[in-house]
Amino acid sequence: MKIIKKFFTAAIIFMLAFTACGGGDDSGSDGSSSTKLRIKNESSKTIEGVVWNNVSFDSKYDGQDADILGTWTGTDGNPPYQTNIELEISNAGTWVCTFNSFYSGSLSENGTWKRNGNIINLTTSNHEKITASLSGGKLVLKIEGDVFDDYFSGTYNLTKAVEQFTPSTNIIKTVEAGSGYIFFEINSTAYRTQELVVVDKGDEVVFTFNNYTVVVEITNPGTPKTLGSL
Repeated sequence: MKIIKKFFTAAIIFMLAFTACGGGDDSGSDGSSSTKLRIKNESSKTIEGVVWNNVSFDSKYDGQDADILGTWTGTDGNPPYQTNIELEISNAGTWVCTFNSFYSGSLSENGTWKRNGNIINLTTSNHEKITASLSGGKLVLKIEGDVFDDYFSGTYNLTKAVEQFTPSTNIIKTVEAGSGYIFFEINSTAYRTQELVVVDKGDEVVFTFNNYTVVVEITNPGTPKTLGSL
């Protein structure tokens, strides 16, 4: 009888210990957790180039495609004479590309796009082959085959135009846990928040810009100002 009682007591202790070990982890089944930062602009200012810990907050879009949506521009000296290119990628799954060259004039093309990782496949209305790869903040656009009568075939390195973080903008991004200032620009002048923004692992942190947010100019950090006074 004593043996049974000891076994029963040991079983209860084991169950309690197992429950205690398993109850403290609120991460997902794979051990991961979602860490996010939401930035709101409730000030009267239009802010550009908002970045926290190397994560760029696009002013127009959210989600995995936010880093490619928008306007991309670039130039190329081959084919003959300089070619200027502008590519507008829409969140509706469509795109428009405009080429301007002294040699061959101006031409536009459009179509639909799909993404597979950092590879973007652009399907044109004429079924011509255009692909792009995203790398280091640049969009490498490749035009192959008998495209646009061969005038614009080649490779173009495109840079994304700066997006505006307009009033009432509300963007959330997945980030790595850590701390850092929020960097941004107003009228081409670079600023940052006076206080560090801290994001703990598994948390969703909200930072709100308003007219009373204290910021500093990068080139003159000793004179803090309110955002509304800029």
